[in-house]
Amino acid sequence: KDEVIAATKKWMAQFDPKSKSDAHNLLEALWVFQRRHVKNEALLGQLLESPEMKAQYAARTVQHYWNGNASKPAPPKKKPPKFKRPKDLAKEITNEEWKMGQEVFHREGHCMTCHQANGKGLPKMYPPLANSKWVTGDVDRLIKIALNGMIGPIEVQGQTYGAPGMPPMTPFRDLISKDKEMAAVLTFVRNSWGNKASKITPEAVAKVRKEMKGNINFLTAEELLKAHPFK
Repeated sequence: KDEVIAATKKWMAQFDPKSKSDAHNLLEALWVFQRRHVKNEALLGQLLESPEMKAQYAARTVQHYWNGNASKPAPPKKKPPKFKRPKDLAKEITNEEWKMGQEVFHREGHCMTCHQANGKGLPKMYPPLANSKWVTGDVDRLIKIALNGMIGPIEVQGQTYGAPGMPPMTPFRDLISKDKEMAAVLTFVRNSWGNKASKITPEAVAKVRKEMKGNINFLTAEELLKAHPFK
């Protein structure tokens, strides 16, 4: 661990935090520190002021995680939009569960940070959740993504996201440790912005969480589709 951190500090010294072209390298360094639970406040501060927008988004997520607020709802800068519970889900999901899903989605440093309140993501950076087979398809595949995060390219609606230099998707296994909250937020995204899919239960989350216990690696689109191909 010490050798990796020392090597990372030496490697990142060559990059200029005020340079947009160097932002992706400094992002990679930030993720090395984050994954090894070593805080580098100086690097974080530089990336929060980066001229590259994607670096700022990634830095905000890490900042929220390092501050110990990742599992707590942060006061929103503006009131988040409300989504009505679909009528066809009224018998499956309670108003309490639906509100819980919305609340988790809009927490600072959580889903909305990258995928946006409208579920459309950001071009070339973060894929859309709206009209995505990754969201409305296989339940176990979606839960695995939420628990372990993803790294590398992913194709959604004919567009590629997660290009080299982009930070991986944050693993939420610890940030959303309650199965009922994970189930609620995944059900929410599967039934918002025109999406329509079945409810995800806390029991389904618990099952996959148990299966993935001990696996802390980011997942790739390739390995996910090998285990859970599109139907």
